[in-house]
Amino acid sequence: MNTFKKYRERNNMTQEELADKIGVTQRTISYYESGKTIPSGKTILKFKKLFNVTADELLSNYTLENLPRSDETT
Repeated sequence: MNTFKKYRERNNMTQEELADKIGVTQRTISYYESGKTIPSGKTILKFKKLFNVTADELLSNYTLENLPRSDETT
């Protein structure tokens, strides 16, 4: 399971609720959870504060092999 989804569900939030708390759209949360997009550093800081976790914990699902390519659009 994607770590963003795991922490969202542990905190009993919908994608919409999480999106409102960190200032993005529900679609963006969906992209984070599906691995289509990696959050910016600023957004990762918001996740860290909200969920009280480290960036390493949040990004533990990502490897060089499964990172979205920078030329892909979302």
